[in-house]
Amino acid sequence: MGGRHRRRAAQDAQSSATTTPTAPCGTRLTRTTLDGIGITPLGEPGGPATPVRPNRQGAWDVRSLVSGPDAKLANEAALVDLDGGVTSLWLAADESTDVATTLKDVLLDLAPVVLDAPSATTAVAEAFLALPGDKHPDCNLGVDPLGAMLREIPLAVDDAVAEPADPGAQGPSARPARDRRGRHGRARPRGQRRPGAWAGRSPSARRTCAG
Repeated sequence: MGGRHRRRAAQDAQSSATTTPTAPCGTRLTRTTLDGIGITPLGEPGGPATPVRPNRQGAWDVRSLVSGPDAKLANEAALVDLDGGVTSLWLAADESTDVATTLKDVLLDLAPVVLDAPSATTAVAEAFLALPGDKHPDCNLGVDPLGAMLREIPLAVDDAVAEPADPGAQGPSARPARDRRGRHGRARPRGQRRPGAWAGRSPSARRTCAG
């Protein structure tokens, strides 16, 4: 590490000696890495701007989620968000949502509204379209037939997320058959015992068991 720091110090000293006070600001602020790569500053007065993030085409859309069982509170929250700079609303609704009260005093021709009512798509869309006044062209009724069909498919969630049962707790049918088979699955002739079955037994015990 000492050698690397000494080389870096020598490079900095050489750079300072060769750079005159009248050199461009970018040249004086450029640092050289140990690998000889020059790192320039982000920019300098009068020079080209260095982009730090990609350019965006079009205006920003700041969308606020509006939901809740109390339509008056949801309406107050929506109006506060719109006054604070929100440009569109995301209305999460169901069959019990009072759409007219929730969107009261909202300028629907200026603020797009996106509906999200998977359980009552048609009813909520009809209630929204029945509101007086023009609607912003970017409004979305949230009609999703494919999503509605997938929600109606019964899924065995308990079976899908259940942990595998303990192998020892399964029935005998789940265990491999070991009738008259050796270690490598070859059948043993009838009357032949497993090797070592009489190990450690006395001759009398063997005769007793055999008889």
